[in-house]
Amino acid sequence: MGSREDMLEGENRALKAEVVELRGRCTSLDGRFAELRRAVDEIGNHAGALENLFVASSRLHGATDLPETLRVVSDILRDLVGARRFTVYMHDDRDQLVPILREENDTNPTAPPASTSGLASVDLKLGDRKVGLVTVHELLTQKQGLTPLDHELLALVGQQAAPALLASRLLAERDQRTAVLRDFVKFLSSGKGLGMSTERER
Repeated sequence: MGSREDMLEGENRALKAEVVELRGRCTSLDGRFAELRRAVDEIGNHAGALENLFVASSRLHGATDLPETLRVVSDILRDLVGARRFTVYMHDDRDQLVPILREENDTNPTAPPASTSGLASVDLKLGDRKVGLVTVHELLTQKQGLTPLDHELLALVGQQAAPALLASRLLAERDQRTAVLRDFVKFLSSGKGLGMSTERER
């Protein structure tokens, strides 16, 4: 009898050891599965971030006039970065930073001066030349803070919005000058300019 009980007891100990080992393996597999899930989530987030950067870059390159370029910059700052209040400044003819775009939800009727520090600022640069500034003053309520991707998007705006804004502004100024010259030529050809009507009347 004793040997039978000893044998059963030995089998029990062996089974318990197997159960402990299997539980340990399950725990290890659960940990590895959690790591894989985190890795997949990170890959998904990274892919989404790359897609956002690509879309933002494509939209900036595709903008053809100043209002459209400003709309794209506004969309990036609001929808991708999550900025609630922001201001875009550009240098004028006297090299002073003047606001050219403010978030429309901003209740303050005047844009803060360019020297006002915000949550984040990025220079609008064309090569080494600074042509403007973007400042984020406040984030949307659901945003806890700026992420590394947000800073990448702001850097993208600084690098690619500057030439787009400059080109759009130059085109707008050219169109305005062309319109003025056209009106001036039309005025001259109508005989009302430079005393031509007086000469004809004589």
